[in-house]
Amino acid sequence: MADFSLGFLLPLLLLIGIHSRLRSLVLLVLFIFSAVTVLSETMFYGIWLIMGKEWSLAYSWWAKLIGFVRLEPTKSPGTIVYFFVIQLVVAAISFFEVRRIRFGYEILEGSCCWGSSRLRVTCCLLLPPVQLVVGITRPSWVSLPFFLCSCIGLVHWSLSSNFLGLFWWWRPLLLYSAFNIIMLYIFQLPIQLPKIAQVLADFLGFYKASASSEWLEILSGISLLLFYFMLSSAKQDLEEMDFIMSVQESSLSEQLLPSRHSFFIKQSRSGVKHTNVFLRGSIFRNFSINFFTYGFPVSLLALSFWSFNFASLCAFGLVAYVGYILYAFPSLFRLHRLNGLLLVFILLWAASTYVFNVAFTLLNRKLRKDMEIWETIGLWHYPIPGFFLLAQFCLGVLVAMGNLVNNSVFLYLSDGGTQTSSGDATVEEKEETKVLFVATIAWGLRKCSRAITLFLIFLLAMKPGFIHSIYMIFFLVYILSHSISRKVRQSLILLCEAHFALLYILNLNMITKALKHKGSVITEILSQLGLLDRVTALDFLKIVVLLCFCAIQNHGFKMLFSFSDILQHTSHPPIGFSILKAGLSKSVLLSVYSSPTARDSQFRSFSFSHEKWVATYLSAIGEKFLSTYRSYGTYIAFLTILLTVYLVVPNYISFGYLFFLQFWIIGRQLVEKTRRRLWLPLKAYAILVFVFTYSLSVFPSFQLWISRIVNLYTQLGYDPKASLLENVWESLSVLIVMQLYSYERRQSRYHDKSVSCYLHEIGVLGFLKRLLAWHSEKILSVSVFYASLSPISAFSFIYLLALVVCSVLPKASRIPSKFFLVYTGILVTFEYLFQMWGRDAEMFPGQKYANLSVFLGLQVFSSGFWGIEAGLRGKILVIVACTLQYNVFHWIEKMPSTLKNSGKWEEPCHLFVLREHTPASTSVSSHSTDSSPASANKRASSFSSFPCFVSQRNQDSGSLHVDAGGLDNQARSSCGANGGSHESHQWRRKSIHVLRKARFDMQMKTLRIFMNYWTENVFNLFGLEINMIALLLASFTVLNAMSLFYILCLVACILLSRRLVHKLWPLFFFLFATILITEYFAVWKHLMPWNQVVPRKEEICCHDCWSKFNANFDYCKSCWLGDSLYNYCHLKCFICFLDESSLVLKK
Repeated sequence: MADFSLGFLLPLLLLIGIHSRLRSLVLLVLFIFSAVTVLSETMFYGIWLIMGKEWSLAYSWWAKLIGFVRLEPTKSPGTIVYFFVIQLVVAAISFFEVRRIRFGYEILEGSCCWGSSRLRVTCCLLLPPVQLVVGITRPSWVSLPFFLCSCIGLVHWSLSSNFLGLFWWWRPLLLYSAFNIIMLYIFQLPIQLPKIAQVLADFLGFYKASASSEWLEILSGISLLLFYFMLSSAKQDLEEMDFIMSVQESSLSEQLLPSRHSFFIKQSRSGVKHTNVFLRGSIFRNFSINFFTYGFPVSLLALSFWSFNFASLCAFGLVAYVGYILYAFPSLFRLHRLNGLLLVFILLWAASTYVFNVAFTLLNRKLRKDMEIWETIGLWHYPIPGFFLLAQFCLGVLVAMGNLVNNSVFLYLSDGGTQTSSGDATVEEKEETKVLFVATIAWGLRKCSRAITLFLIFLLAMKPGFIHSIYMIFFLVYILSHSISRKVRQSLILLCEAHFALLYILNLNMITKALKHKGSVITEILSQLGLLDRVTALDFLKIVVLLCFCAIQNHGFKMLFSFSDILQHTSHPPIGFSILKAGLSKSVLLSVYSSPTARDSQFRSFSFSHEKWVATYLSAIGEKFLSTYRSYGTYIAFLTILLTVYLVVPNYISFGYLFFLQFWIIGRQLVEKTRRRLWLPLKAYAILVFVFTYSLSVFPSFQLWISRIVNLYTQLGYDPKASLLENVWESLSVLIVMQLYSYERRQSRYHDKSVSCYLHEIGVLGFLKRLLAWHSEKILSVSVFYASLSPISAFSFIYLLALVVCSVLPKASRIPSKFFLVYTGILVTFEYLFQMWGRDAEMFPGQKYANLSVFLGLQVFSSGFWGIEAGLRGKILVIVACTLQYNVFHWIEKMPSTLKNSGKWEEPCHLFVLREHTPASTSVSSHSTDSSPASANKRASSFSSFPCFVSQRNQDSGSLHVDAGGLDNQARSSCGANGGSHESHQWRRKSIHVLRKARFDMQMKTLRIFMNYWTENVFNLFGLEINMIALLLASFTVLNAMSLFYILCLVACILLSRRLVHKLWPLFFFLFATILITEYFAVWKHLMPWNQVVPRKEEICCHDCWSKFNANFDYCKSCWLGDSLYNYCHLKCFICFLDESSLVLKK
């Protein structure tokens, strides 16, 4: 009971703050006052009960003022008894306290000390929040000092890290709160105050509590009493802390006076006293390091969220702070100063809001008229402003916490509370996988950062206006530059921040309403800048994401490296430190952010191979991607440009793409090497087209001027009604693929070409390359023959004639592909120009010179993608086949010499590659099972077209004999040693099993070799028979005189010897070439407009084709084309047989 009364039931002793020698006197006075109060109230209520309601003194003003009259005793006797009990309890406690102080104070002092100290510490910790509650629950002029002192104390605590800073001016506040309580109590007395006093009391914030009072008024009074009680309880601790912190270590008073201790004051290892609570215990230290790790980005997000939800000029200061942080990323020392200034700004804003809400009640009419101005400044009026003030103060606490945590972490590290650095230690095996995983993700994000930045810039540039055109300039700089400097990124950050700031200010309500008046110069300027369009939250988000991404790219390495050094030296790692440690490893940072030269120099200082291995692994991944694009980048560029041409209406811009693409392809084919001057014009043209199209979309005046000169849609392919993206996607796609190709060509300079080319010839891909090398010439011939038939015309006849002439050239000749590519390029140019100029030249169907276009083979393409594709299909196939043959020659040049054939009429390379036929195994086994020289020469001549066949076969047989002999000797020695017939029988069975297995393996190898041999030499062995089958099929396609000629050729091939057929083969070739050209002329003649006959609707019989050919030409043309196709196949078969048979006959 004594401890309870000392701590809670005697607040008067604590409130007046008297010394211990006067406590007994005060308690005695309190006991006497309580006893007198009980006796006087007992007498007053006794007389009231006796006299009843007729007693006039019971309703007098002095009785109410003294407190005798509360309730009538007859109506609520329980309440009266309750007040009597309270008075008696106070008197009893005072009496017992007087006795305890006089007789047993020294004995009980030690037992009360621990409980009272815990109470004082709790009061010290809860005092700042209670003080804040007193200030904001019911904002008024009376409560303003509490709020101001809370703000000043928070700033002092943040800058000095001194916990005593929160109790700034606690002595004046103690007196002021006592005065406030007295004045508030006086205002509750049942007396009628003058009107001036009432007005003054309302203005200052005093109120009279009643049953109908709001909960905020009740909470304000309770919090005021609680604050006074807690401050009085903590008074002694606060005085002790002031004294301890004010006395220096070496002062005489410190040495003479007894030592004092405080819960909040600790001494560091260096002997310096401090009151930083974040250095106490593991809980506070863990909180500090976690807030140091994750608190800064959370603070930036909180400031940004606040500035958007309470958009105003004051909130723009928060935006400016965040922008400066992202631009400069200052050091922690400068950040400490900036956070202090930001905290002062936030709390000044909060104090201004407090004063505005207090003054609003007095100046309601005047302030309400200009409310829009005040809200634009950042001063809002709320029915309950305490919640807004609390949120604003919490924002300041968040900023202050950043300063406190930074100071605490650095003080802790400087005080020696660190762990041994593990940066140079060997990475544990269980962490290697995690480090590699994080490094791979970070490396991937780093490599994709340029693409992400380009995408974000492009999103911002897709709007009209001068500012958005500046974004497009940065887009071009980013996409065309091989490396982005730090200054360029800083310039982009400044542009984003300036754009964001302008949009933020212009979207304030008052400014937006002022700009709605059209006709002003400012409105016109802002319209040209592109700042008057409706801005959504998504637009702000685009700018913010781009700003953050560029800031991370600009300052990421420096920030992460310093952050890594700090975190890896703390003894209390933050949450998720295992991932952070892997991500902040030196190997990860150097592999991802540093240049190769800097990375290698750093790795020389590492004594462990793990960092080098991570960097090598990431470099290998990058080289793999680059090698893949090196193989397919050219085809991607070709396909993209063709799709661009197909998807648009024929116009001059798309013709430029087609022209420069052909210049690239044809030049590469003629020069036999890709040079920069061949593809650079296409890239420059794509840049010019992209800039021109973007300018048309962004600047309406420029578009209007160009539209007066040319038709934008028909001549330039620009649709004024379409969106900007729809107009620029063609040029943008071409620009992207050309820049990727340029990047690949630049990186190929540093590509290591010392790797053996033989490794690329093993596997499915190598086999496909060799298969294409065998048949690329046939693919080109088929493509040219298809182009000659679509359509049959004068231009197409040159295809057929050149095909016949080029058929006599060897396979290794590059003349056919070069000629066909040049000629096809000319035809494609003519046909595409015909789509644009044909109508003006009167060459379209139904016009004056339509017959000339039919004779030449110029057709009008159908509209849409498939129409243009069908019109250019034959020519594009020829271009693709020529490009394929160019690549085939390039592959053959890179093949090892052991895989290439040097003969003029031979295939360019071997189709199959044996595992034993490697550069490492250059020696060929010379074992032979045939001792006869004649048989050896015969076998060599039979298999000369398949190299290493004999060696492989002999090697397999030799290995079989060696294995069998070794096993037999082993069995004999075993039998001789054991001397048993049973063991000998077992060894014989094992030797038989081994011999059977070896023989089966040899048979499988031999079968594989024979299958490869027959596949490669099938036409060499059965070329004449294949030609005979082709002649037999051709003779039954159409029954006419040509069929009789085919039958005669077939009979000649059957009856004559192979050597004689070989001598007559040039004659056959000439005859079939003549037949093919003659049939082509026959079909072409009947396709001419002046020879066309309208067919009649009657039953068509193929036996009457000679008599009704002119009338039913469309029906009979398929048979003739089929016959021509067979003739062409004969021609190629004859040529192949001529080549192969000549080789066989020579041997």
